[in-house]
Amino acid sequence: MLRSMYSGVSGLQNHQIKMDVVGNNIANVNTMSYKTSDVHFKDIYSQTLSGASAPMGTRGGVNPMQVGLGMDVANIAINHEQGASQVTGKTTDLMIDGDGYFMVGSLDEDGEVNEVFYTRAGNFEVDEAGNIVSGTNGYYLLGAGVEEDGDGNREITDENLDSSETLQPINVNEFSDGGNVIFDISQDGSVVEIEEDGTVNPLGRVGVSYFNNPAGLLRTGDNLYTPSANSGEANIGIPGSENLGVIYSGAIEMSNVDLSKEFTDMIITQRGFQANSRIITTSDELLNELINLKR
Repeated sequence: MLRSMYSGVSGLQNHQIKMDVVGNNIANVNTMSYKTSDVHFKDIYSQTLSGASAPMGTRGGVNPMQVGLGMDVANIAINHEQGASQVTGKTTDLMIDGDGYFMVGSLDEDGEVNEVFYTRAGNFEVDEAGNIVSGTNGYYLLGAGVEEDGDGNREITDENLDSSETLQPINVNEFSDGGNVIFDISQDGSVVEIEEDGTVNPLGRVGVSYFNNPAGLLRTGDNLYTPSANSGEANIGIPGSENLGVIYSGAIEMSNVDLSKEFTDMIITQRGFQANSRIITTSDELLNELINLKR
């Protein structure tokens, strides 16, 4: 079989993968907090027809002769650059300006947090019990709770942000006697109750986290990510501190897909697919010529 046939097949297969990624990017152009992916190619091993030789007394050196055997996908990289913001005016719609991820999760029967997921999607709601939850899947928004002393003074327990194992759901009705609670969320993630007389009482703090290598995160669907062996562990903290961005209430982050780039990539990928198809058909014609020589 001709080497060119195998090269053309590898080109078709991998350009199809690139087209799949481009198509998914375009499909998610209006998906909240979606991060675009880019496909990069590499050549695969080459067959050596003759090796190199060093210069000798009466002759110069000779370079090696190699024939490539096609190409493969080098990597599919996620671009975690921040997307455009969309103002909604809704208090529970949150956007991180800068690096960081919201932390969400479910609770077990003992009220402890199960597996923590990470997301940039800030479409949160308040459920019937007063918990701030994801509007996509109902996972609790996690962060630090509050403690109340005997005099009724409340203090945010920021030590809850020391580990993912001590995170707590944020509940705006925890200290309410009933009725709707008017609350606000500040840039540092603090959630505060605003009473009729203007008194402000803390209700908790939205925690955020960052990773040393966010490109190593795994997508799990529903705009969620989980850590991988190459992302590093989550570094949790207060919004606006260290490497963490601040939180804006009343806005959400949209997709960072650049349609002009995706359409350009689509055309280039299509041409690459067509060129590799031509390699296969031309190689097939050569094989037919060889077969016909026997007739």
